[in-house]
Amino acid sequence: MDFHPGGGEELMRGAGKDATKLFDSVHAWVNYEQLLSKCLVGPLRTTVTIDFSSNRNKSIKNNSSNNKLSKTTLAGPEIDKNSDNISASSTNSTPNNSENRREIVPRFDWIQKTADIVLTFYTRALSNPGMIVECLNDPKIYHIRVCIEDVTHLFKVTFCADVRWPCTVKLSSEAGKIELLFVKIEPSLWTTFGNMEREKITELDSKTFEYDVESREDITHDSQAVLLKSKEKVLMITPIGYHINITATLNGTNISRSYTPIPANFTSLNCTPNHIPLLVKSCGALSQYICRALPQPSQMKISRPMGTFQLTSVKNHRKFALLAAGSGLTPMLSLMDYLLKRNYNKIEVIQLLLFNKTEGDAWCRTKLDSIVEKEDRLIVRHILSSPSDSWTGETGLVSEQQLITLTDVKNPNHVTFIAICGPVPFNNLCSQYLREINFQPDNIHFFQG
Repeated sequence: MDFHPGGGEELMRGAGKDATKLFDSVHAWVNYEQLLSKCLVGPLRTTVTIDFSSNRNKSIKNNSSNNKLSKTTLAGPEIDKNSDNISASSTNSTPNNSENRREIVPRFDWIQKTADIVLTFYTRALSNPGMIVECLNDPKIYHIRVCIEDVTHLFKVTFCADVRWPCTVKLSSEAGKIELLFVKIEPSLWTTFGNMEREKITELDSKTFEYDVESREDITHDSQAVLLKSKEKVLMITPIGYHINITATLNGTNISRSYTPIPANFTSLNCTPNHIPLLVKSCGALSQYICRALPQPSQMKISRPMGTFQLTSVKNHRKFALLAAGSGLTPMLSLMDYLLKRNYNKIEVIQLLLFNKTEGDAWCRTKLDSIVEKEDRLIVRHILSSPSDSWTGETGLVSEQQLITLTDVKNPNHVTFIAICGPVPFNNLCSQYLREINFQPDNIHFFQG
């Protein structure tokens, strides 16, 4: 159940009947004969043991039973129902009842057509994985990093023949499934995909990747949408709500800062999977460097994605409030995008509260307005602290009364989960008010970085 993209509800549609047509309607592209052939262990045999010992023979003679054969059942390892992994060498492992703390070890599979090959990595439903694909100097050799929380699973893949760069990535955060499609340079059916080594990196992965600014556009008077592109053959997919650390050398000094990538549809720039899209406010040395026109910023070091947000924390909630001050909007965009598309336990409402100084400081206003027109479950509220005389919307700072109204069960749109991101004083104030109104801490997430 954990690994099926549609979940238990979708599987039950085929329960107790021939589900071939249902399977074909959803997975018409799957060569299931090839998949099932990999699962073949061999024909089932009944193993019998004959005891020829003299004592046993005597007892058999004196036994009224006519059975002279003793059947032995071949049993597999004991299965820990609380574990994702079954291993004959670890049958005495202690079950861990915490779903969120069970170790996630990606499972690997592959399938091919004449023209392409697909590598699939199964993590677990709602594991919110990230992915970094790196093509080395040889077109057959790839390093694939599956990032799950603070652990990196490194797969060193050597294909049996050359494939084209870039690959196509399909990542489902909800199902925890990652598919990488590689086009074969010479179409043919391979007898094997090649070979693979895997490594688990539990300490902070110090590997960085070099990126340049490729293009940008102004989005407000002091902010830009920026596209970063790797100088090498690297493709990075960031988990929902995670950030990356960018380091650049300015006047001989290394300066670092965290930025949260945004969904590609929140910028009008020509964003491909090879790009990392950012929204950057040109304040601070590194942000000013990224936003400068000429010379084009280059040779910036990008870390693997980092963060603490877990999709399991929101799986049982259907009414959300997202509180963002200034650039704190960025992690909310990927979370909002995911929640609106979520298939399991579909949401009822998202209230997005955006706190800015002036109307001109609001990011993505046109895009958000267009989503609201199509999506009645999204409510966007702009709250300004220094509005113009012509402003007719909400004004002021975040207040306890706002949070009381949001969480009041008498309110039809009362929320049960709140995500918050902004400057430290904003976060501290929200935390204080939520404590005072006794809102459950487990239903709050502060984005950091």
